[in-house]
Amino acid sequence: MIRKIDTKRESSRFVIHQGLAVFTGHISPFADDLRGQSEDILYRYEELMSKFNLKKENIIYYTAYLKDISKADEFNDVWNTWVIRHHEPAGIIVQAVPNQSLPYGDNVQLELSLIVAMEENDVEN
Repeated sequence: MIRKIDTKRESSRFVIHQGLAVFTGHISPFADDLRGQSEDILYRYEELMSKFNLKKENIIYYTAYLKDISKADEFNDVWNTWVIRHHEPAGIIVQAVPNQSLPYGDNVQLELSLIVAMEENDVEN
């Protein structure tokens, strides 16, 4: 079964299928810098994971899209503080220009997407 959560015209907020929760990219344009946006996005992921009984230690993959790849260390500082030690997922950081059609424009420094494995007893058949 495929379960789509918070579906909009363009995409769903995340999709659950075969024991995986696949999140679309999340942004936070409200902070002025990459560090603040990183913290905001990770806080939002914690809220979503709590709501849907997902755990940080079960994150298996992330993709971080940075407006300026030279600031990757700034993202990594926040990420490494947030992620659970010895449960680090696979992942990649790439440079990508944020969608300029968004109402937030140039302020978006980061878009972050996650894939999280669900606990076996939470997997829908």
